[in-house]
Amino acid sequence: MFRGFCSLRVSTTRRRRHLEHTNLSGAIRTIYKFVGTKFVWPEMGAKFKPVNLTSQKEAHWKKWIGLYNEKMLSKGEFLDLYTYGYDSPEAYAIEKDGKMYYAFFADTSAAWKGELQLRGLEPGTYHVLDYAENRDLGTVEASADKTARLKTEFKDHLLLEVTK
Repeated sequence: MFRGFCSLRVSTTRRRRHLEHTNLSGAIRTIYKFVGTKFVWPEMGAKFKPVNLTSQKEAHWKKWIGLYNEKMLSKGEFLDLYTYGYDSPEAYAIEKDGKMYYAFFADTSAAWKGELQLRGLEPGTYHVLDYAENRDLGTVEASADKTARLKTEFKDHLLLEVTK
């Protein structure tokens, strides 16, 4: 299964996983500062069927590579706010240009439903956007003694941009 901010789940270190993105039978790969893809075109027979460039894969890649180029989260600062294997759902945070970006990943094929902690926010009111699906998720409040929380439901992954 592939997932993350902008590439495959396959990586050699846990910290790279904050750059990863979504389910895809082809291969989009982000290793810190660059994006690469693996595909063949035109079709070259059954042996290469998993990596044939189809119109669906092309549209999918355009979306995720476009988001990568727009956000350039690889230039942000990875914040060690969540513990892999302990926090559920799996979560990562990046600060870039005064904004916080969060990635949450469900462990099962079923939808995850509950309350997410948006750690690392200074006291104040914040606007929350699911930037992968361009969905406004409202506002959250953080205080000196209370972590901001967001009630939500998602399947596979949820990518958030949080602004003051």
